[in-house]
Amino acid sequence: FEAKKIDWQSEKQSSRILVITTANLKGNATAWYKLNKREIKDMHDLIAKLTDEFVPPDLQERLGDQLYALKQKNCPNLEAYISRFREAIMQVTDMSELDKITYFTRGLVSPTPEEVQYRRCTTVSQAMKIALEYDRSHHIR
Repeated sequence: FEAKKIDWQSEKQSSRILVITTANLKGNATAWYKLNKREIKDMHDLIAKLTDEFVPPDLQERLGDQLYALKQKNCPNLEAYISRFREAIMQVTDMSELDKITYFTRGLVSPTPEEVQYRRCTTVSQAMKIALEYDRSHHIR
């Protein structure tokens, strides 16, 4: 909604946004909503109840473990490692940029992590870009 500049938190739009959102639920979320729709007042309520129902309480710890275990050597190439890392990191809600860079760098195949560290990246996106440049210029496999 934000991409289309629709204020999903507006009271004027609340019922419309709720209808649009719930119409796009899939699988278990659809079944859950059909059973609980009378109890849902607005989008904030929907988000809170969906979170309670479907997000495990230890999700952030699991994601941290997943990032720690993710290694480039277990992926076909650096691009696949970056893709998997991005998928996991998108779900993390509270991690500093430095920690993201650290997790990313730890999973790289040597000597790429040394190059990323040497270049003193300030964002994980910058670290990914440098790793890709280094990988391509040195044909690391």
